[in-house]
Amino acid sequence: MLYIVLLLISLIIILLVNYMITNKNWVEPACVFTMSFCFSVFFAMFFVEKWNIEMNLNTILVILFGVLIFSVVCKIVNVNYRKKTDKYVYAEQKIPYYNIDEIKINFFLVFCVVVNILTLYYTVKSVDGNFNNIGAALYKYRNYSSRYGYEMNIPYIIDILSGILHASSYWFLYIFVNNFISSKKINIKMILIIILCTLSTTLDGSRGGIVNVLLSIIPIFYILQNKKNGYRSKMNFKSILIIGISAMMFLMFFKNTAILLGRNDINDMDAVDYVAMYVGAPIKNLDIYLQEKTTTENNIGIHTFSEIYKLFGITSENINIKQIFREINGYNLGNVYTIFFDFICDMGYA
Repeated sequence: MLYIVLLLISLIIILLVNYMITNKNWVEPACVFTMSFCFSVFFAMFFVEKWNIEMNLNTILVILFGVLIFSVVCKIVNVNYRKKTDKYVYAEQKIPYYNIDEIKINFFLVFCVVVNILTLYYTVKSVDGNFNNIGAALYKYRNYSSRYGYEMNIPYIIDILSGILHASSYWFLYIFVNNFISSKKINIKMILIIILCTLSTTLDGSRGGIVNVLLSIIPIFYILQNKKNGYRSKMNFKSILIIGISAMMFLMFFKNTAILLGRNDINDMDAVDYVAMYVGAPIKNLDIYLQEKTTTENNIGIHTFSEIYKLFGITSENINIKQIFREINGYNLGNVYTIFFDFICDMGYA
């Protein structure tokens, strides 16, 4: 218990230092990154007994030095950026309206529908699933591919097309928010595209894509609105608190989305324990992994740059380096190990 408390105190100190040296702006990358670990460690503190958390020194050092390195790099980039932009960055700027041809919008809308149908078809067929129970088929696919590491029979081109939709969700979301701030008009077709692009991320049984897209709305809106106002406003702690509470509310309903995707095995799971699996358990998972024998990969950066490797059909074949699902004392810890897992798999502690 002592180590995890000391870790939290150290992270809070780093957060406060970052806040002071980044012009007292909570949404600076260094603050957001550090804050996320503060939140996870704080949440994990309430599960010390349930999860038998006894933080090891190497885990504490990995988290602290990782956060410090990120913060230092952010500061270096920030200083160099400010030198070039201070002369004009604080002037009010007009947000341009990006007009996209209706033909292109309609074409991409049809493209989204076709890719989603094809992805769903091949996903269900790959597990011999039933189209009358798509949720169960998606859960089965997720289990086979993530939990057990089976090679799924999905055409390579479908993976590529799904990746295009996922990436497009952020692009269209940016354009939508930008145009809304510029004109206060709502483009219904663009909303449909964003929904369909985001929906594509769930067709492998996962929900991480939805969370990422929804969270990205906050910085996109904040940055563009602030740009329009001449960067005079900063997100205060009250705003951060409201966002944090809203995120917690979303996570509390996150369990219901799992049931929709066929994960009926979590029906009996307490809602708080379910949230903890995603928020606090990554700290415990990283701690467990670092106490095991770790070996690095042959392919440089295959975890850190996994999406780029996937474009060429290359995935990790080392069965000893997997984010396996873990349980402890009958509690599910999931298979999230924090961002540092990828770096250590690729390059070791260095």
